[in-house]
Amino acid sequence: MQLHALSDRSLVAINKAHQKLFGYSQREILGSQAWFELAFPDPVFREAIRANWEAAIERATTLGGVVESPEMKLRCRDGSDRLVLGHMTLVGGDMVISWSDLTAIRQGEVALRESEGRFRGMMEQMVSGFYVAQGGRFVYVSPALARMAGQARDAML
Repeated sequence: MQLHALSDRSLVAINKAHQKLFGYSQREILGSQAWFELAFPDPVFREAIRANWEAAIERATTLGGVVESPEMKLRCRDGSDRLVLGHMTLVGGDMVISWSDLTAIRQGEVALRESEGRFRGMMEQMVSGFYVAQGGRFVYVSPALARMAGQARDAML
């Protein structure tokens, strides 16, 4: 979590989880300018994020509640990137920003899709016929079974 003063955008505090996740000490990111330069090294992307940040502050000021950022990559002190989602809320004269690290979740999703693709490819290549049924219906029919049955897979499903 980060705590910024709404008046001048200065960094008031970060918690230990923030330091552990991103690797920056509070001294390194005393204000939003330093944070943006460290976390978003690409100047074009940095300016887009800065504009989004100011718009989010305006929405939070006007409408209240929690403002959620889009998923984005933040550069860590060690040079690695983290895919994160930010949530900002205003409390008194401060902005409270919490970061959710989505890196492992998104990597897991990619690995699962790749594994499913390999599994499906393997199943499609088998010479043995087989099917998967759920609730009394075929939900998968192998190409070999469809050939053996002399029917189109879609018709068997």
